[in-house]
Amino acid sequence: MEEKEIEEFKGILDDNYLDKIKQDYEDKQSRYKRYIDLLQEEYCILLPSEADIYNDDKNIIILEPVFSKNLADNLLNMGEVRFFLSGTLPDYEQYFRELGIDVKDIYYITAESSYVKSNRPIVFKPLGNFSSRYNHFENGRIVYAYEHPSVIEGLRDILDKYPDDNVVIFTESIDQTEYLCDELYEYHPLSAYGDSRNDNIDLFKSNQEYNLLISPSISEGVDFKGDYCTVQIIFKMPYPVPIGRIKHRLEAYKDWDYYNNLVLIKLEQMYGRSIRGPDDKCITYIVDSAFNNLLNKYPKFSNYFSSGLEAGELIE
Repeated sequence: MEEKEIEEFKGILDDNYLDKIKQDYEDKQSRYKRYIDLLQEEYCILLPSEADIYNDDKNIIILEPVFSKNLADNLLNMGEVRFFLSGTLPDYEQYFRELGIDVKDIYYITAESSYVKSNRPIVFKPLGNFSSRYNHFENGRIVYAYEHPSVIEGLRDILDKYPDDNVVIFTESIDQTEYLCDELYEYHPLSAYGDSRNDNIDLFKSNQEYNLLISPSISEGVDFKGDYCTVQIIFKMPYPVPIGRIKHRLEAYKDWDYYNNLVLIKLEQMYGRSIRGPDDKCITYIVDSAFNNLLNKYPKFSNYFSSGLEAGELIE
């Protein structure tokens, strides 16, 4: 209610009631002004045009923090000593910078994993660079870099080495998943995404007729312990789509450490899906040559992941 509207009700409504309405109005003004100030300080960004990416309801606007540290202090200001526990923390300095904690105040303690590294080797077997910059147009459609015939032949070579193993292929999109399912049809693959995701994961685990699972949505929250999976293939490097906060961080701040760390975190999550205990054995293949960029320019893997790479070098 604006000032002029309040004036119109004087003499009609009780003054105390009008004062309360006026105070509520001023409180809302103050709150909205604070939100606007925060936006102007790049505390958060608005994502109206990309709202449908996050929610089926097109009539929403996302308010997303640019930096975690702007909010983290409200959660972390209790107590003088804080413990952060993680089994796989690739770039721990970047992690604490994100939280607004001075690296000089960090005591980083790490220990060798009890999971024998020879049981969890990582083999880098590049079949091509699948970055979007290598896509091209042909006959009016996009031909993705991973659609080269040699890529499928390379995957068949890997799969044929393990005819009796349960194999999981991590993809980064539904398009990749469907393409691989079509091209590798002779291996009777199951895809796992959308409404059938959980059912097909359960089917893969329980039915010996299916020993190849391909999915863009199993990097977290899935347990392939024991014989559920003994070979993993990371098909495409998990570079996140640069939208929203990620896009803003890259364009406004050139924050490539932040971006690369997101990739490392997801890689390590994938790696851990099938090694769930000290007796588990699983070999992990990385076939996207874009992995070489991380190896050369941003090799800030956790000790756990690095030891898997060391073990993989002895295999091929």
